Parts: sequence; C-alpha cells; structure tokens
Amino acid sequence: MKKRPISAAEFIRAISQGNEDSSILFGNFLDDFYRANVDDKKKMLSDEPEPFNNVRSVDYVHIAATVHKLANDSGVTVPAWVFKEQYYAKEPFFPVSQPDLKLIYMFESPTEFKHRNMFVSANALSRV
Repeated sequence: MKKRPISAAEFIRAISQGNEDSSILFGNFLDDFYRANVDDKKKMLSDEPEPFNNVRSVDYVHIAATVHKLANDSGVTVPAWVFKEQYYAKEPFFPVSQPDLKLIYMFESPTEFKHRNMFVSANALSRV
C-alpha cells in the first residue's frame, strides 16, 4: 500500500513532536511533493499549520515561503494562509553566518522567500 504524502501542516506537527530530524522530514516533504499529482499537491499545501509553542517562528516562515514557491512553480493556487502576518520574519533570517554567503543568498534567494525577509540559496528546494 502506497503511503500518503505528508502535508505542510503535518510537517510542522511532526517538528513539534521532535521525533525526527527536521531536515530529513523537510526532504521527505519535498520528495513527496515533487512525485505527487496535481490534486495531491493542492492537498499538501492547502492546510495552515497549527501553532505549536515548541516550533520556532522561523520554521513557520520557512514553510510558508516553501508552500508559496512550490505553489507558484507547480501552477496550483497559493493558499491564502501563507500571506498572514505570522508567516513573515520580523528580522532578516539567513541559515548561514558567513557574510559572503549572506550576500549571495540576498541576491539569489527566490522571491517568495525574500518577500518574507528570509534568505536562502537558489536551490534550497532542489532535490538530487
């Protein structure tokens, strides 16, 4: 029996449970998304994540930016929840500390991330 892909909301719930490494969970979410048909892609992005006290605000910003970018890239409707205020970083966020990389990330970060004051590599959502 084929397992159902996890949604963005379920990804956040899994982070809150702390049972698995979040980078592995995120990779699995992306793999599932890229393999999914259009209807499943819509389902994976549609539900807003629940608020959990033990999930960092930057994780919510990151999943909103990811959902926004994946929706745009796959031609599905961007869910309205990603535009809520809590899904924008108050301060610029970089996943690196090196100044040279920060400059590169400022330049190459996808618009959906920049829009939220989050700066990542151009291939942050790529899988090999």
